[in-house]
Amino acid sequence: MDRRQLDTAFPMVYGLVVVICALWVHGALIPVAVIGAILLGIYYAVFRSRMVVGEGGRRRNRIRNR
Repeated sequence: MDRRQLDTAFPMVYGLVVVICALWVHGALIPVAVIGAILLGIYYAVFRSRMVVGEGGRRRNRIRNR
């Protein structure tokens, strides 16, 4: 999986787990919500920034006539 797929998959999985806990496992809702939010924040703050740096930055496909 590449970075963009992970950026979409992680929040969707987190939301799905929170909804499942809200509907069926009421006792686990608060721990799942808090721990999931912390893990998602760690992903965006630490691991995603390393992946962006590893890709070589932003590339442009623009033709300049000079």
